[in-house]
Amino acid sequence: MKRKRKLDFRDFLFKIYKKITRTQKYCTALFLLFFISNTFLTQNLISKEIKSTGSVLFLVNQCGIWFGIAFFILVLLISQYTLKWIFSLRF
Repeated sequence: MKRKRKLDFRDFLFKIYKKITRTQKYCTALFLLFFISNTFLTQNLISKEIKSTGSVLFLVNQCGIWFGIAFFILVLLISQYTLKWIFSLRF
């Protein structure tokens, strides 16, 4: 009876990472950055609409730093694409 090879988790993750294409990485990054941006904008709008306490508003405003970073990276990633009219259909 053959002995089963022990699972090397690091090797397993590295093999999966090598199979991911550059476009898939860009699309995943764009999705996460859009998600972060929209979450911040929604939280900010809701907290102002329901007249939250000062500490909640302070916390939401502190998340604005992440929004700024995400927006900056989003602009950099989108500028890597050659934008054609078909791009919107692919995206």
